[in-house]
Amino acid sequence: SNKQPETDLYAVISQRRNERKGQFDSMFSSLVSKYGGGNMPEPSEEEFEAAQKKLEKGRSSKKSKQSKGK
Repeated sequence: SNKQPETDLYAVISQRRNERKGQFDSMFSSLVSKYGGGNMPEPSEEEFEAAQKKLEKGRSSKKSKQSKGK
């Protein structure tokens, strides 16, 4: 063809990207339908703070274990 090679390459890349996006969207939709993930309510302030403290506690204990092992 008389088209510029860059134009052909761009067209191929765009087409592949669109195909992959479609495949990903399809896979993601099937996972959502299989495992739920519907409208989960957001946690209350108390639940969120409790989860955050639990995560922070886990991080600090991992750091102290690593420094003791050296």
